[in-house]
Amino acid sequence: MEVKNTNNIDKIREKTAPRTPKKAAMEGSSTPSVAQKSAQVDVGVSQALSNAKASRAQRLRDIEAAVRDGSYRPDPERIAEQILADAELAARLQNLS
Repeated sequence: MEVKNTNNIDKIREKTAPRTPKKAAMEGSSTPSVAQKSAQVDVGVSQALSNAKASRAQRLRDIEAAVRDGSYRPDPERIAEQILADAELAARLQNLS
């Protein structure tokens, strides 16, 4: 399954970009505030996303090379399981509406 249009996701990310806490609030407390923890989580999520993109790109290059040299053998059982999992997720999301 390929996502072709990510414009809406980018708009949401811009609106929900992590905000830096005020300097005075950071200096006044010895324990991390909720805003600081939230900023740390946002940084972690951003790093995870960039790592996932890099590993996905490498995996796609590996698959492309295997297809070109004829050594790629897709697993039909795994493909079927993924199709069913996607259909189940779509049905659950539709039931939430």
